[in-house]
Amino acid sequence: MSTITLGRYLWERLHQVGVDTILGVPGDFNLQFLDYIYEVEGLRWVGNANELNAAYAADGYARIKGVPGVVVTTHGVGELSALNGIAGAHSEQVKVIHVVGQTTRKMQKDRMLIHHAISNDPDHKVYSKMSKLARVAEAELDDINTAPAEIDRVIRECFIQSRPVYIFLPLDLSQETVPSSLLSTPLSLTPAIDTAAQSAAASAILAALRAAANPSVFVDCLTQRHGAVGEARALVQALGLPVYASNMGKAIVDETHALYVGAMNGKLAAPGVAEALAASDVVLVLGDLPCDTNTGAFTRPIDVAGGGAVVVNPFDVVVRGERYEGTFIKPLLAELAARAERGGEEWPGKKEVEVPVLPRLEDCPEHPAHPRNCRYNKALPEQTVTHEWLWQTLADGFLRAGDVVIPDTGTSTFGLGDARFPVGNVRFVAQTYYGSIGWSVPAALGSELALEEMAAAAKKREGGSADSPFARGRTLLFVGDGSLGLTVQELGTMVQQGTRPVVFIINNKGYTIERIIHGANFCEPSFLPSFFPVLPSPPPPPPPPPPPPPPPKKKKKKKGHGTPRTDKTAQRAKHTTTSTASRTNTCCHSSSTPARPRATAASRPSASCSRLWPTPSCATRRSCRLWKLSWTASTCRGG
Repeated sequence: MSTITLGRYLWERLHQVGVDTILGVPGDFNLQFLDYIYEVEGLRWVGNANELNAAYAADGYARIKGVPGVVVTTHGVGELSALNGIAGAHSEQVKVIHVVGQTTRKMQKDRMLIHHAISNDPDHKVYSKMSKLARVAEAELDDINTAPAEIDRVIRECFIQSRPVYIFLPLDLSQETVPSSLLSTPLSLTPAIDTAAQSAAASAILAALRAAANPSVFVDCLTQRHGAVGEARALVQALGLPVYASNMGKAIVDETHALYVGAMNGKLAAPGVAEALAASDVVLVLGDLPCDTNTGAFTRPIDVAGGGAVVVNPFDVVVRGERYEGTFIKPLLAELAARAERGGEEWPGKKEVEVPVLPRLEDCPEHPAHPRNCRYNKALPEQTVTHEWLWQTLADGFLRAGDVVIPDTGTSTFGLGDARFPVGNVRFVAQTYYGSIGWSVPAALGSELALEEMAAAAKKREGGSADSPFARGRTLLFVGDGSLGLTVQELGTMVQQGTRPVVFIINNKGYTIERIIHGANFCEPSFLPSFFPVLPSPPPPPPPPPPPPPPPKKKKKKKGHGTPRTDKTAQRAKHTTTSTASRTNTCCHSSSTPARPRATAASRPSASCSRLWPTPSCATRRSCRLWKLSWTASTCRGG
């Protein structure tokens, strides 16, 4: 009987369901089963700067590719570091699998004082208890006979519930073997559906829309989380009703579509959007996530409780107060679209509902986005560049079909949420609900990795070229200086992996949203004064010293008479002094080392470079990698 290790079984199973990248940080309790990644053809390992960034990157990967993002950590120190990212994925219903390398089963049983433990009588599974509320399922593996089935179970739960799951893998168990034939049984990744309840719910939805005088459709983010974007677009087209999107559901329906009205974020929406939606007597709500930041602080004009809305949740439907359980949003929307397209008595053609026309900004002189208030004229430098002008101008002049727009929490999310995208097939990815600043930078890495894999798969499947830099779309990252400071390390991983996101840094010199909420008087942390270059410009090198005066001319002596010993000693002392001054003041010369035009990027930092901001001495600048990056324009020949 052919067998494989349990570690390889885990990676093979994940690869079977569409995962091509494993993210994380190696540690002493996961190193051995990480080796098995390289035995799986088509699977790659991408190491991150830290575990929190790895969890954020897995989140971004999952949102773009639609399969779980996988993050691997060691237990305890790595496990807890990733927890904030896992909690965010849980809040926003994103598929993430956290694989934790644990101590051996004997260590756990004997409660040994192994590093990363807590207390003098350590429970090695105490960290598992800490993360319990941030996951929907876990497999705490300890028996090789049940381990494969447990792995399969939690992978399935991750897909169905679209939330994080954990796999706790003891180091010794990962090397035990299981039958390789287990991999031939495919995993079922869809929930059980009550077909009768689904059919009844579809009939009730169509009846409610048919009876309404002014119905409309409202699309929210859980439609995307549960893989129903294509079905939602087909339904919108088949119904022919005006369509709105939530702040978090932005761009699920192309904003160039003739039926699209606008993004609905309560009182924070663009002029006319809230009024138009409020005029609907029945609203079909798809995949709702009604948090404060997604409803304009709960000012959205949709009467869910009063029966003015038909709500399609991921696993149930509510029509006029009646709940239909046992449904699933993806097949339900597909059935609705098919029945509406088919026509007949329940939906006799597209309903004649006028699509609201929003007032033009030119007709709203008091609105901050009015051209009078926000147009930027280079000839008038005293005019302020406003957010209303900036974000819409970026959208109009820079977006391309296929782009992924990732704003960080705060300035970028609020600004881009109101901008209307002038091209189709653009994805808008933001952590609007959980709102952990810094999330966007590693998420952009995850997006880039996913886009690469999807482009390669499309090229293999359909042929043609995917070599153009923009054939797969771009990742556009918009992040403020405050957020960037938290996760800036992952820019290094982007460079290492050869990814090519477009990064916009909004230099607010601090936390702008907090200033708006509370004022500018509270104490803020210190930020780097500028990100261009990443480090502050160094001071100019000191000017070279004036040349020493020429020695006085001496009378020529007759041949055969040597220089007196005292004169030779003085000359050696003078030569030594001159060489020392040369080494100090000309920065890169010494008596024994020729001058170099510039230190190479491959040079290793020396032990003398022990501070983030090293003193600008020649030796430190020459040996410190950070200074090399910022001193590229320096006139110092050794910098």
